[in-house]
Amino acid sequence: MSYVWMSDALLSIVCFLVAMRLRQVPLSSSRLAATGILLLSIASMIGTLKYAFTLQGSWPLLHELTSRLFGVAGLYILTTAWLDFAGVLRVRQPWYAAHIADGMLIFLLAWWLEQLTNAQLVIGILMNIAALVAAYRCWRHGQTALAQIISVAAVVFVVNGLVIGGAETPLFGPVLRIDLFHLLLTAWALGMGWVFRNEPLAPLFKQLP
Repeated sequence: MSYVWMSDALLSIVCFLVAMRLRQVPLSSSRLAATGILLLSIASMIGTLKYAFTLQGSWPLLHELTSRLFGVAGLYILTTAWLDFAGVLRVRQPWYAAHIADGMLIFLLAWWLEQLTNAQLVIGILMNIAALVAAYRCWRHGQTALAQIISVAAVVFVVNGLVIGGAETPLFGPVLRIDLFHLLLTAWALGMGWVFRNEPLAPLFKQLP
């Protein structure tokens, strides 16, 4: 019997709670981050149901698509959140919703072109670069603890995706690689919840609508 659903359920619940907490913060960066993390919660919820009840039919495809939705649209939205948080490009409210729509359009375009995997890879790299830019600016402004948390979260995200992966193969004992993948994503989501409750840095350049 597979217990993958347990780690997936934990990920979904934590992401949902983090997203709801960030949604209450009246900052564009917080609400953008909340949306991206909520997409991960939805994908994990679908995965929880699929694994818990061994659902077949359209469920594997639905899980794949919702996971890709986070991997493309969600990571794009988080990239925008990081740029806003870093003060590289300030996103004014209520126009942050337009950037959420941009993420959805990019997902649909990548899906139509059958390039979801490549789009996720590119956007994931850009998101982590934006996060490291935010970490650097925090460090320059004397916010050392915040810079360290952002840097560790970025490294965890990269290692999780490129080294751990979501394969249902044994890692050690009864623990599968996908279990550790879910647990590390859970830790990453908690880090995002802590970071994006903070005020963004002063803008470097211009504001974006």
